[in-house]
Amino acid sequence: AGALAVINANTKELIQKYEEETRVAALQAIFPAAEDFEDVTEMIAGQADTERILAVYKAYAGGQLLGYCVDLETNGFSSSTPIELMVGSRPHKVGKPQKLWIPRLFCILFDICTVFQCFLGIGAAVLEKNPEFMAQFVDSERPISFTPQITAVSGATITSNAVVSGLNDALRAVDLVRVA
Repeated sequence: AGALAVINANTKELIQKYEEETRVAALQAIFPAAEDFEDVTEMIAGQADTERILAVYKAYAGGQLLGYCVDLETNGFSSSTPIELMVGSRPHKVGKPQKLWIPRLFCILFDICTVFQCFLGIGAAVLEKNPEFMAQFVDSERPISFTPQITAVSGATITSNAVVSGLNDALRAVDLVRVA
């Protein structure tokens, strides 16, 4: 137990640094032109249906709001193996439906290694080997659901449902920030 405490003490800072670098890389991947990301997570604190939201950010360039980023966990194959997603959403005009913006697969995944470690096979196949699954959500109407235009990956329904649930949670979090 003592050796484990020493190892933990020596690696804790490295792990935190890696997690911060990964978070910044994910934010920049979603909004490459952003010069600043403001953490506005406190704006949704205590709100209903936000327990899976890890953080919410506003992305800015030249003082102009580019959009929002939401970091969240959603249950994958089991509650002990969550999928962590980083989702971007652009601001929209009043009266028009908000669209989800997912430019590339790796922009959605907060830490692809976490997904691979959590999903041995099926979950990893959904997110790595089926980029068309994630691409079908670009500019989709909300709430996001399976339709003839949006289909789950055959053999990976649980993971597919987890991603859809997480994307809807992210859009609800953006709505909460926008009206706060």
